[in-house]
Amino acid sequence: MDLERRDEHSALPLPRQHAAQDKVVAEFGYKPALDGLRGAAAIAVLYAHVVPDLLPGGDVSLYLFFALSGYLITGLLLTEISRNGTIDLPRFYGRRAIRLLPAILLVLAAVAVLTALTPTGPSWTAMAAVLFYVGNWYRAFGGELGTLTHTWSLSVEEQFYLVWPLVCLAALAVAVRRRADPARVLAWVTAAGCVLALGIRVLLVDGPTVRIYNGTDTRIDFILYGCLLSCLIRTMDRERLARWLARAFPVALLVALAWLVFHRPQQGDALMWTVGYTVIAVSSTVIVGHLGLRPDSRAARPLKHPALIWLGKMSYGFYLWHFPILAFLRAAGVPVAALAVLGLVLSVGMAWASFRLVEAPISRRLYRRLAARPQ
Repeated sequence: MDLERRDEHSALPLPRQHAAQDKVVAEFGYKPALDGLRGAAAIAVLYAHVVPDLLPGGDVSLYLFFALSGYLITGLLLTEISRNGTIDLPRFYGRRAIRLLPAILLVLAAVAVLTALTPTGPSWTAMAAVLFYVGNWYRAFGGELGTLTHTWSLSVEEQFYLVWPLVCLAALAVAVRRRADPARVLAWVTAAGCVLALGIRVLLVDGPTVRIYNGTDTRIDFILYGCLLSCLIRTMDRERLARWLARAFPVALLVALAWLVFHRPQQGDALMWTVGYTVIAVSSTVIVGHLGLRPDSRAARPLKHPALIWLGKMSYGFYLWHFPILAFLRAAGVPVAALAVLGLVLSVGMAWASFRLVEAPISRRLYRRLAARPQ
């Protein structure tokens, strides 16, 4: 988390005791195992798309990404609040745009070219939905994204990024008025959001499951549990929380693996579409939390393999490219055995090329401009 410090006083000064949070914040740093988890999840989702009959629950990889996003983004925002007493919204949104837009624009350009040359690509309406990060709602109400189907989850995350800093600022305002801990106020808000998402799933469970699967309102708790974890780290005894997560980790891992191998949701399976989603969301968060708080645990060691860490740092680009590449290879008649190898090699290659030739140069240039912006 690379936050810049601000020298001026905040417009919303925090109570004096909250300056002690900087000591907690200082304990948070780069965790290689979390990048390794990203890399492992990226590989899992690719092979789930190669052999969906063998790995029908490959969407569990997305849930790990969701939990990671909530955990890390909330940690970044709470760190900024602790240091500066506010959130620099232009800087936050600018950093998100710099991080996310170059890669997805490149993928959309490539898919647009293929769509113009072949009749099998997604519609222009579908590509516009992906571009404006509403692809999940386009799918939820019957639209087809074709070779961009996988981007529904990115739409959910981007909508979260748009709203969550505003929620954090609202929680901060309440905390200042009541001289309370902003992380504690935010934890209550987050917990309420998780309950609300479950309630919406219960209300919609008799309707089309595509609505539950893709809706932001029915999926937001997958991210919010990660947000709640970040809040709890700052409001609970850290060691006690770490011990609890360590005890829960084996069960959470077993749930995630069972989901990956056996999960085959049916239209009438109300329990799975409601409580089942809550169970896998919590399990994903426990996995992330254990690796974040116990970075030297036995579970974290295999995730520190350099190859997984390397891939994890490019997992966003890898995820963007893998699905169109697999669709192109299938259309070309590549058999499944070769698809498993070629899909991985080409996805890694395109992610690396995108990162090195497009994302990194653009990001470096724009980050410098953003850092130089008057605060």
